[in-house]
Amino acid sequence: MNREELLMQLDELLNGFIVTEQCHTEIEEFLIVHAGSRKEFLKLLSMRKRQLNGLPMSQITNLREFEKLKKEDGMFSMHLSSKGFNYRILFRYLENNQILLLGFEEKQGKKRTEYSNFLKSARDRFLNYTKGDDHNE
Repeated sequence: MNREELLMQLDELLNGFIVTEQCHTEIEEFLIVHAGSRKEFLKLLSMRKRQLNGLPMSQITNLREFEKLKKEDGMFSMHLSSKGFNYRILFRYLENNQILLLGFEEKQGKKRTEYSNFLKSARDRFLNYTKGDDHNE
């Protein structure tokens, strides 16, 4: 799959979500660097999208692939994990949709990839979006 096909497929999967520009770039860069994991990652992203579309917010955390972050009002984590990666997308609900705020690869035992290092940026992106500073869907 060439870069153009990859980006087109990613855009199709992200269609229906609200996605901050930075989050889109983070996912795109992950896929470019992890060429061997693209197919599995995109398959998991498609599955998570179906899960989010099929369940109300109150039930989404019944699935182990989603986590409501403690002490973070309304912030959730979507888990995309397979043999070659352990990716997280931080998101919030906004009316009847989800806004994908920040994507990162979580690495076991690595302080620099802990959630706490990304929460402030995710909160800032949400605030910027709600103020009108980042309106790409």
